[in-house]
Amino acid sequence: MKGKIIVNGYYFGESEQYRCRRLTEEFARRGITVEVERNASVHAVGETFDCDFALFFDKDIYYCKMLENAGIPVYNSSFVLDATDDKGKTAVFLAKTTSVEMPKTILAPKQFFYQEDRDYLRSVGESLGYPYVVKEVFGSLGEQVYWVRSFEEGLTLSQKIGTKPHLFQAFRSESYGKSVRVLVVGKKAIGGILLQSRGDFRSNAHLGGEASIFELPCEYVKKAEEVAAALDAVYCGVDFFADKPILIEVNGSAYFSEFERITGINVAEIFVENVINDIASRPYRE
Repeated sequence: MKGKIIVNGYYFGESEQYRCRRLTEEFARRGITVEVERNASVHAVGETFDCDFALFFDKDIYYCKMLENAGIPVYNSSFVLDATDDKGKTAVFLAKTTSVEMPKTILAPKQFFYQEDRDYLRSVGESLGYPYVVKEVFGSLGEQVYWVRSFEEGLTLSQKIGTKPHLFQAFRSESYGKSVRVLVVGKKAIGGILLQSRGDFRSNAHLGGEASIFELPCEYVKKAEEVAAALDAVYCGVDFFADKPILIEVNGSAYFSEFERITGINVAEIFVENVINDIASRPYRE
């Protein structure tokens, strides 16, 4: 049996390298060879693939669907990638399929060319109160998340974002600069870490947030597992506010270098065992 680990062709940072190395090591211990492949490899629509499974750590939905169409088991599926890559889709889907609480969320109306709408922005501010949070629906590592403290800041940000899809969310001051990440593998929460920033409302490690171990209360475990089950995600990071298990977002391809370092939990081993068991439970494929 052999597999592929699919990563982005134009970004291969330290956290991605660590993830690929650790997963490769754990598969090798079980006599399974995996090849790291960037999505920039040339593949024609409809072709076959020389692998028995794939771990997909990119946001290239088209490539993921091509693998699925060829009958290759993919972890996570294109549905999970699509639903978690787009924060608007995540909010709409989970609001219907789970009991998990989310901050009050307003999806910005679609624009084909930018039009300044002061009345709409005033209504957003009145509905959410100040400050509030703006998120571009496609973004990573906290870099497309903004804090708006006044109507004027909202207007300036609106001009900057333009026609990019985005959403507005109520700000929760109780968790300023703090969040809890729960890793879920095989629909089971395996542990949590607290991310905390000293000078930023965002807690992302990429932006300087520091990680520490977090003993998960039962409610965090229950809600994280409910999210993963609704998405049918084999692996995901579920982010909550630190003071209460209110959902911030879901990452369908979360990095785990800091998580392993802080908790001592062998994430790669648990992930690999779940993949192997899932493949073994599937009907034999010629």
